Amino acid sequence: PKMVIQIIPIVADDSAKPINAPEQDYKRFTDFIVDWAKHSSDQLSNFEVRFPKNYLRFDGKLDSYGIFHEARHDSAEHLRFNKDLVRQVDPYINFTGANLAIIVTTAGTPLSVLSQGTIGELNTDEGVVHTSATQFPYTLIDFNQVRFKNLTLPYWWLHELYHSGFGLAHHDGDGLENINSEYGLGSWSLMSRAGGDLLAWDKWLVGFIGDNQINCVAPNSSSVTWLAPSSVKTTHQKLTIIPVSEFKVIAIESIRASGLYYKLEKESEGVMVYEIDLLQNFLETGLKLVLPTNRDPNKGGFFLAQATLKEGEAVVTNGHRITVVESGNFGDVVKVEKA
Repeated sequence: PKMVIQIIPIVADDSAKPINAPEQDYKRFTDFIVDWAKHSSDQLSNFEVRFPKNYLRFDGKLDSYGIFHEARHDSAEHLRFNKDLVRQVDPYINFTGANLAIIVTTAGTPLSVLSQGTIGELNTDEGVVHTSATQFPYTLIDFNQVRFKNLTLPYWWLHELYHSGFGLAHHDGDGLENINSEYGLGSWSLMSRAGGDLLAWDKWLVGFIGDNQINCVAPNSSSVTWLAPSSVKTTHQKLTIIPVSEFKVIAIESIRASGLYYKLEKESEGVMVYEIDLLQNFLETGLKLVLPTNRDPNKGGFFLAQATLKEGEAVVTNGHRITVVESGNFGDVVKVEKA
């Protein structure tokens, strides 16, 4: 909820010549990030984006580094680019206080020249910038010739930055879209491959919601709680947590068509119940929907789109019954009791 984003705009031998200032080219992307974050954070927040006035000269060709979306930050190519980048731009940028650096090149540069990629920590004269990433240029040139072209959209900037900065994994399990397999959260949330908003659990992890917004149910007790929609800006409670063991909990949140869920169909609104197992730390695992039994998993706009509970419905998991007592634009009233 409080961060400084430093934009590093560079022009190289194989990039387009600058026409606009960097802020004119990329402010539309950073405005999206900041506006969403301010809306999503229920805590005190302060976001600052720093743009140099001009593109900075970068000697050499960007495509010679082979920056690639699926390469790790510590791959040889990314490490070499990291070192060369800091050496060339550090004299012209004051990185004091920066938490995140976003590296872009001139608008109109072919997408094949610079891909989205995680670059890792930048060791600058002013200290360490803990997260940095390159982004595709603002253009459609080579759009049909590059992989991961969807990452040109500002929505996917968010998704990828949560991979790079917080290490949040995809939440869609094995991605096979099969309820007889490791289906995870289906296609729900910002960290799936279909789109949506951050889970209330993820928002708590990154500091967007506070401890006072979580209803933690004591073992062997019951609870009736109003949960506000997790994508609506409010200080009301947004998440119920039921401890199952030292490393496993049941999470309950209310879903409505707001925030990055603004296009959500009415049939997908309701109460989302999922398990969180911190011992399942293999990539893409550890979060799994608790599914109602009277649903077609393939019905709706995306996989498991109708996995949410409606008013009067209930599920039983890990010895607990979870019932939706009342629903409305305000969210949901949820009862938790021993099964």
